[in-house]
This record gives sequence, structure tokens and C-alpha cells, in this order.
Amino acid sequence: MEVVKFEDVVFPGRHGSGGVTLFRATAEWAALGRQLLASLDALNRSLGTQGYEQEWRHPFPVEAVEKLRAVCP
Repeated sequence: MEVVKFEDVVFPGRHGSGGVTLFRATAEWAALGRQLLASLDALNRSLGTQGYEQEWRHPFPVEAVEKLRAVCP
């Protein structure tokens, strides 16, 4: 898997060339999903949704966590 940053993204999925790799790894998707879910659950337990928003300046991704939970049992 690879996370690439592009300076100019006009529409999601459509970008120019010249991206910069921010992260690259080889991992089993299900294992990565379970690790991410465990980390998000721990953050939610320790901070709560309001504390998360204060700390990260962004709402806790409740919907995304539930979607991840559905595919990573």
C-alpha cells in the first residue's frame, strides 16, 4: 500500500502527476484494519468524542469506525 500526496486535487480520484510518497508498507489489509480499529477504539475510550475533537480539531469519525468494524470482525 502507498499513501501519496498531490498538491492539486480538483476532484477525488483525478489528480495530476508529481505526487510525493508519504507512506509505503506491505501489510495484510485485514490486519491493518483491525489495528486501526483498535487504535480508534482506544482513543475514543480515553478521550471520548468531545475530547477527540478538542485534541485533533476534527470530529471523531464515528461513521467510518462503524464501517471499518463491519468489515474487520
